Amino acid sequence: MGKPPRPFGLSLAIAAGLILFTLLPLTVTALVLYISSYVYRNAQGALGGASVTNVTDAPFVALMVVGVFFLFVSIFAWRGRPRQMRWLYPAVVLAYTAVVVLGVALPAVTTPPSIEQGLDSGQELARRVLSGYSGACIALGVFTAWFANRWSARAFFRGHYTDKDRALMEEMGYTRPGA
Repeated sequence: MGKPPRPFGLSLAIAAGLILFTLLPLTVTALVLYISSYVYRNAQGALGGASVTNVTDAPFVALMVVGVFFLFVSIFAWRGRPRQMRWLYPAVVLAYTAVVVLGVALPAVTTPPSIEQGLDSGQELARRVLSGYSGACIALGVFTAWFANRWSARAFFRGHYTDKDRALMEEMGYTRPGA
C-alpha cells in the first residue's frame, strides 16, 4: 500500500485552525492598525494622535507573528512531514487555546468594567466576542487533540500503514486506498 491519505477530520481541523488562529487574528490586526493609522492621519484638533484601541501596537504585532507562525506549522501538518507534526500540531493548537482563554478572554470576561474609564457598549461586545472565540478555540483544541490520535491520522503522519492498521481496515470493511 502507498502513503496513507490525509483523513478528512484532520483536514477539517487544520482548516479550522487556519481560520481561527491565522485568518481571524491577521484580519482583525490589519483592520485595527488601518483604522488607527487612518484616525491618526485624518484627525484634526483634539483627535490628533488618538488611539482607537487604547493599547500600543505591540500586542497586534505579536498577534501577527503568532498568526504567521501558526500558518507555517499548519502547512507542515497539512503535508504530514516531519513525523513530529502529529505531536507538534495539537500541542501548538492547545497552547494557543490556553493563551487565548487564560491570558486574554478570562481576564476580560471576569474583570468588571471600571467606572473611572467610562462605560460603553464596546466593552460588552468585546466580552461576548471573546467568550465565543474562546469556546471555538476550546472546541477546536479538543477536536484536534482527539483526531490527531486516531489510527488514520497516525498512519498519515507516519507515512505508511502498519499491520495493525491493515487488520483494522479489513475489520471495518475499508477497501485499500488507491485500489
